[in-house]
Amino acid sequence: MKVVGLMSGTSMDGIDAALLDLEDGDDSDDGEAGEGGGDPRGTLEGFVTVEYGAVRREALRDAVDRGDAPALCRLHACLGEWLAEAVHALLAATGVNAAAVDVIGCHGHTVWHSPPTEGRRGETLQLGDPATLAARTRIPVVSDFRSADVAAGGHGAPLVPWPDRVLLSVPGRRRALQNLGGIGNVTWLPPRGAPEPPVAFDTGPGNVLMDLAARRASAGRLDCDRDGVLAARGRVDE
Repeated sequence: MKVVGLMSGTSMDGIDAALLDLEDGDDSDDGEAGEGGGDPRGTLEGFVTVEYGAVRREALRDAVDRGDAPALCRLHACLGEWLAEAVHALLAATGVNAAAVDVIGCHGHTVWHSPPTEGRRGETLQLGDPATLAARTRIPVVSDFRSADVAAGGHGAPLVPWPDRVLLSVPGRRRALQNLGGIGNVTWLPPRGAPEPPVAFDTGPGNVLMDLAARRASAGRLDCDRDGVLAARGRVDE
C-alpha cells in the first residue's frame, strides 16, 4: 500500500506530509499489527512540510483562543483545503500520481483537548474537513484518530505509542521516549516481544511555551527560536 500521512501540530508551524510504501510484516516479533500478524514494514518515499503563513497561523490561534461556531466551521473547511494542498505538494515532489495512493491518514488539527478526569469523560476536537480533503485529492481518507479512544474512556493522546513500539522497541531493553512537540509526551516501551503494552501520556507544554517566549522576546517578529539563536545568547543558570 501507498499511504500519505498528514500532521498539523500544536506548534502551528505547518503541515507535515509523508508518503510511505507499506507491506505487511511477518509475525516473528510479537504478532500484533498488520493483516499478516506482524508489524508492517515500510519505506519512506517522500516528505514535505508546507509552512503556515502568518494569516493561516493567526486563524489557528484565534480558533483556540476565542473561536465561535462560525469561525470554527470556516476554519474546519479551510483546513481541509490546506491539507489537500500539502498532499498535492508531496505528490509533486515525489512524482507519484494520486491514483497510486491507497489512503490518506489525517489527524486534523487539535483546537481543544480535555482528557478524562474522575467522574467525567474526556472531550477532543480536531478540525480539518476530511470530506474536503477526499474531494480535492480523490483519495480515500481516514481521519479523527483521537475521538474513538476518548469515547472508549481513553485519553486520546498521545498518538505515538504504536509507531514508537514498531520503530524503536528492541529485545531485552526498556526504553522511554520523550517527544517535545507543541505539547510534550512520553512513551514507555517494554522489550520487543514482551507481553506488556506500551504506556504513554502527555507531560505538559513543550514548544508552545518556547515559541511564546520567542514571540515576546522579538516583539512578535519571530514565531519560534529557529536553530536556538536566541537561546544561545543567554547564560546557563547551573
